[in-house]
Amino acid sequence: MPVATETEQAPQAEPLCGITVEFQVAGQKAWAKGAGQTPDEATANMQATMAKAIVALETPQPAPQPNYYEKLGRLITCGYAKAKGDAKLTERFSKAIQLVTCGHVRPGMTSDVIFYVQTQQADSTTQYYVDGRTYTCTCADAQRHATEDGYLCKHALAVKLTQKLAHASK
Repeated sequence: MPVATETEQAPQAEPLCGITVEFQVAGQKAWAKGAGQTPDEATANMQATMAKAIVALETPQPAPQPNYYEKLGRLITCGYAKAKGDAKLTERFSKAIQLVTCGHVRPGMTSDVIFYVQTQQADSTTQYYVDGRTYTCTCADAQRHATEDGYLCKHALAVKLTQKLAHASK
């Protein structure tokens, strides 16, 4: 007959008693199980499991944070709502979205106020400079409309959208 040595562990005995209860916490159904060699041990284990479930279910979970595309979608929806009825603004905003989603907007190397916006033409390396505080741009469209109050070219709109996306990510 084999004898267990100190390095070998004797097999654990199957619990003789078990208990499962159903309960509600914060309007949700939950179950807790407990097992042990005696009814008191099974009850104590079940109560410990139940206490952990109550804490987990009653602890408020942080709201899930929207991802980049959800944030972008919300900003796009808001932008189109603001441009409603203004066909030219809607067109510039559409082009600004393309600039942002294609990665044509970059913050300056020495300042987070100046942005470089690459043109949309595939074979061109032209880029425009946009001040992220005043939204003034070096493009011809912005220069043409410089006297119009509130006018933003597609490059300035792209910078504003980029800033809002960055702010929404914090």
